[in-house]
Amino acid sequence: MIRKKWWYLILVIPLLPWLIRSANFFYPRYSEFSDLTITHLPNAIYLVNSIKNFGVLPLWSELIFGGYPFAANPLSGLWYPPGWLAYIFPQPLGFNLGVIIHLFWGAIGFKRFLDNLGLRSQASLLGVFGFLLMPKLFAHYAAGHITMVYAVCWTPWLLFNQAANQRISRPVVSAAILGLIALADVRWLAYALLLWGGFVIFEQKPLFKPIPLLIKIKHIAEIPIVLVGAILLAAVILLPLAEFTRHSTRIFMDLRDLAVNSLPVEELLGLWIPDFGGYAEWTLYPGATIFCLGIYCLSLPNLRQKNIFWSMVVIFSLLLAVGDALPFFSILSRLPVLDLLRVPTRFYFMGGIAFPILGACGLNDLLQREQLFRPDPVFFMTPFVAFTGFFGLGFLVLGERLPANLIWGFVIFLVVIFLIAVLERNRRYVEVGGWMFVLLLFLDLTIVNYQSIRVISAEKVFGENRQTVDYLKSQTGDFRVYTPSYSIPQHIAALSGIKMVNGIDPLILRAYQEFFIKASGVPLESYSVTLPPFPTNDPERDNQKFTPDLELMSLLGVRFIVSEFDIAPLQPHQVTQFSESRVYENPYFSGMAWVERENRKYPVEFKQIQPNKIEFKANGPGKLFLSRIDYPGWMVFIDDQPTTFGKIYNMFPVLDLPDGFHEIRLEFKPVPVYLGASISAIAWLGVILFLLLKRFNDKN
Repeated sequence: MIRKKWWYLILVIPLLPWLIRSANFFYPRYSEFSDLTITHLPNAIYLVNSIKNFGVLPLWSELIFGGYPFAANPLSGLWYPPGWLAYIFPQPLGFNLGVIIHLFWGAIGFKRFLDNLGLRSQASLLGVFGFLLMPKLFAHYAAGHITMVYAVCWTPWLLFNQAANQRISRPVVSAAILGLIALADVRWLAYALLLWGGFVIFEQKPLFKPIPLLIKIKHIAEIPIVLVGAILLAAVILLPLAEFTRHSTRIFMDLRDLAVNSLPVEELLGLWIPDFGGYAEWTLYPGATIFCLGIYCLSLPNLRQKNIFWSMVVIFSLLLAVGDALPFFSILSRLPVLDLLRVPTRFYFMGGIAFPILGACGLNDLLQREQLFRPDPVFFMTPFVAFTGFFGLGFLVLGERLPANLIWGFVIFLVVIFLIAVLERNRRYVEVGGWMFVLLLFLDLTIVNYQSIRVISAEKVFGENRQTVDYLKSQTGDFRVYTPSYSIPQHIAALSGIKMVNGIDPLILRAYQEFFIKASGVPLESYSVTLPPFPTNDPERDNQKFTPDLELMSLLGVRFIVSEFDIAPLQPHQVTQFSESRVYENPYFSGMAWVERENRKYPVEFKQIQPNKIEFKANGPGKLFLSRIDYPGWMVFIDDQPTTFGKIYNMFPVLDLPDGFHEIRLEFKPVPVYLGASISAIAWLGVILFLLLKRFNDKN
């Protein structure tokens, strides 16, 4: 027991450099943006403030897009309890601790899975470090894909449970893990199901080895049972998400949208040449040690047959990652669930998990092999290091400076291949050599990860465009802001309580997008996660040719427009400027709700504005216009009586207000959320009771 605890403490060592600097933000080396500050941090701020200020879980958010169903957004962080730990601490410390804890938890699961295979300690630790320090995982961490990292880190436990648990509780635990994966990041659920389903069928048996039919049926029958269980456990997000998706622009994605960021074929070089600061979606490097030992594993017939499933996972994940370059990708992209997934390169996360398993099995065989196998496995590794060498020679011939990643890749590959050759021929150094492999992998991946990430202080990130933000905060009343140049980052807006009509999120309501295009004047040619779109990813210049329609913007409750570029037609309405940020005031702004009578607009008196409820007073008669996005679940009450309402632009609620003063209340009560929460609560209670009873019976 003591030895196991010591092993787990060793797994903390690779995380120490990140833990030490966890009070800072980690960004991609060559990017100004991170999904942490764009999405996860604003959502966390909004969630915590809603609980702190109003004592309610927010089901609706006014942060971006003029409002959207927060409870249905899989990136809201609302339904994943382990992720709540991040909200206890100041940011970014909270999210960094959350990621580090998940990485550590995933590493423990990976080690238990490898130990279950009966591997030697050095081989097991090598595989664990290969997962724990996976460059693709850290590249996505830096890119701010926090929930994706959370979900991936549960996958080793899914594999371990399938491999080690032969009891009746195995399907229940598998369903629980898949349910947690869905709650953490529903996008990873599809990939995790593919990996787990394949593992269930193969169970590490050689592909062509006869297996009794009853055993096959038993294994395959687990898949639908576990899938149904996972769906019930995650119903709290799946049901609202299904409705949100139906009303969103997501269903209009075509093949080009689904294949966005497909892996260019030339990026396959990244398997053995590390890319310092490369694009997260195209990161492939598993580490020279893992790569070479993976080749070792595949070059020996008996070892290759034993690990054919993991070999197939690596190969198929790479094939699927190239996306639309595959002839059958168009067919694959039409399959249910997969037709909603973008970015094919994320299939390679499965390969990123399989590669360390192959490397660990390769090292285990190398450390215990009694005689040298012919042909020598080193023979199959030399072409890769030779290619890297000739590639570098080409730079020298052309008089170019050798890239640091090319030098490092060449050197570390030479060292690893040399060490493999030595251990093949001299068995006296097996024990020391095994630990040297672990040390080399640790050094290699730590350097690659550090070279791919830049550290930014919290003060700098939270200090963006402070003067403009302070000016907007000083303005009284309830209003929204439009910035065609992303002048107010979403985390700053959330921190300052600024509501925006633009924004960035994978899910956008169709009706809202259609209206926004007219109001902003910015055309949209294809699916976009941003409103307004930024065709060249340069927010400060992309939309300077377009002028917003101020009257339509007033319907969205826009009082101020903030832009990094000059909008000539709005010059008469410019009220101030801070550095390059110009602030324009909308002369048509009439508030967030008003009564229209005899072609005049009369503002209403807001009494209370909460995430799920709004109360105000209005004087009739007239047409009451609400600058709120209508969505299933919103209910309107006049003097405590429910009332029906019409819509204009297929989006804004409008109702007839009788004569006299009236109390109006809007409440958001989405049926899918309440139904999903009830189903999930019952399902989780059932799982907990089942496992407790199982444990009680085992003890007796």
